[in-house]
Amino acid sequence: MKREVVEELESIVGEEYVSTEPAVLLTYSHSASVGYDGRTPGVVVRPANTAEVAEILKVANKYGVPVTPRSGGTSLQGEVIPPEGAIVVELLRLKEIKFYEDLRSVRVGAGVTFGQLDKFLSERGYWVPVYPESSLACTVAGNVVVNGAGPGSSKYGSIAEMVFGLEVVLPTGEVIQTGSEGNPFAPGPYLRYSFGPDITGLFIGSLGIFGIVTAVSLKVYRRMQYFDYNTYGFDKAEQMEQFIVEMKNNEINICLLYTSDAADEGL
Repeated sequence: MKREVVEELESIVGEEYVSTEPAVLLTYSHSASVGYDGRTPGVVVRPANTAEVAEILKVANKYGVPVTPRSGGTSLQGEVIPPEGAIVVELLRLKEIKFYEDLRSVRVGAGVTFGQLDKFLSERGYWVPVYPESSLACTVAGNVVVNGAGPGSSKYGSIAEMVFGLEVVLPTGEVIQTGSEGNPFAPGPYLRYSFGPDITGLFIGSLGIFGIVTAVSLKVYRRMQYFDYNTYGFDKAEQMEQFIVEMKNNEINICLLYTSDAADEGL
């Protein structure tokens, strides 16, 4: 990486949050995607806020250096493996959580994991019912850009159904806000859709190619006080499918659903 690029990045976030050390670059050359070969970035930079992310992208544009955003690194399809010599923008320092109890919503920075969010909300009697199985390490923003699903999706859908709005830094360094918070007079996040196209949906599942998501606003639900866990066995997959259909048709509240084949589990 050119020294002038590194120096400009250091002027934005501070020297301690920029690294070209081989051991650090090796760490960021891989993710949980074990089926993919790693590629070594040129520099890793760790901004603290949206404004710093915007300035980093302006530097990348100035020197024509590719950028890969990264948060928890738990993805399994190689999304956060950077091109050789790229700038990796690691977002874990963006930790702000703002709760709007009257709007039943919450706004989280790109570095907030589902585990951290659930702890915050549980202390207030709320939760977000859609989360990945890697929730202790996976960030909310990272899950949004892959449109993730997991426990809770059988009832509530993918994470896209939870999103009210996004704060995004475009490749040019411009910052936009989608959803109801795009209105400067709005009390907070309460609505994803308005007149015109669904701009929020453009970024959900986009894998970061249209911009870097720096904050996510989500709807929240009252936390259930009682869970009943049951296990059922079936001779055929078709019987299991029919069982699930009948439960839904009879409006039995299924929140978390997991199915498996005994042969796959080694039973």
